[in-house]
Amino acid sequence: HDMKIKPSSDATSVVMLDLKKGSEAIFADFSQTRRNELRKAERQNLLEIKHIETDDELAEMYEIHCEWNRSKGHEPDTFEQMQIAVAQRDNRRVFIAKADGRVVAGSFYRFAPGGVVEYAANFSRPEYQRLRPNDVLGWHAIKWACDEGFSHFSMGGSHLFLRRFGGEIIQ
Repeated sequence: HDMKIKPSSDATSVVMLDLKKGSEAIFADFSQTRRNELRKAERQNLLEIKHIETDDELAEMYEIHCEWNRSKGHEPDTFEQMQIAVAQRDNRRVFIAKADGRVVAGSFYRFAPGGVVEYAANFSRPEYQRLRPNDVLGWHAIKWACDEGFSHFSMGGSHLFLRRFGGEIIQ
């Protein structure tokens, strides 16, 4: 549908991607801006995208999480809560973006095997936004979800950053 979504309804809607289309068709549905930013990031080749693996990476990601929450006036999760979330690999994935040898962004995804992947959280260092780590992490996660045979990918919301990934807005 081509429904116009008012910003006030962002809280009650999500962008949903049909992964059965395959990653190339999904990429073609991204906004022109998103495709351009991703191509530019790929050409620059300044980001390493990977699963979070080490205690050092987790500590760096937690520092970003705390800074991000402080900037928004929110209470950060405890380090133990983040450790538990990262360890729940049967139904969660955490991808990180590294630049200059340090973690600059991380995204959390929840999933039901073979079913839906949901974009659950993201934190990034503001001084690295020019490298588009959040865009690149999102695209990496979508390709991963396609390769793993998931059926759908929920962006977990419908604000502009998420709508630029294409898909259908559902209530």
